Amino acid sequence: YSEEITTEAVHIGFERERIFPIGIFALPRFDFGEYVRLVHSHISILSNTCWGGLTYHSLSMQFRSPLINMFEMEEDYLKLLRAPKDYFNKKLQFDRWGYTEDRPAYPICRLGDIDLHCNHYRTMQEVEEKWYARASRINYDNIFVMMLAQDVRSLEAFAALPYQKKICFTPFSSTYDCVCTLQFAVARAGGEE
Repeated sequence: YSEEITTEAVHIGFERERIFPIGIFALPRFDFGEYVRLVHSHISILSNTCWGGLTYHSLSMQFRSPLINMFEMEEDYLKLLRAPKDYFNKKLQFDRWGYTEDRPAYPICRLGDIDLHCNHYRTMQEVEEKWYARASRINYDNIFVMMLAQDVRSLEAFAALPYQKKICFTPFSSTYDCVCTLQFAVARAGGEE
């Protein structure tokens, strides 16, 4: 299954939403009826990590979020979630290059007053091409938000947001219904984890 095969199938007359990759049937506890309903719901997954893109990819669903292959700091992401239409209608602006030890330089963009760390992109042209195409597919009537929060204040702000479909992964316990507690692996000097 690839985007090229899907594009070719659509070009010759198949409906995109009737093309299912074989790999989805191997997912644990897979339910075809639920999967079809999910695909037809045109859900937009907003995430401050690569989790959203990985989820779309694992389910072989069309990306309906521009927040793919990038990350946002907790405070910036919360600002975006408070007014997504306002932010997604703003123009992206290149701000600076970001650097990590294990990756080449990547663009950091400004979207109004927030930073988008486009760490899986190499050029601004690539960022803009993907961003605007995916932003045009957002389904504001069916948004699922995910956040990775390492700060209690960020979790509290996230829990207060009016989204019905949301989950927050944290390394600490909480009584909020939207929380899933995970122990995060932290890389240490010398290669130990």
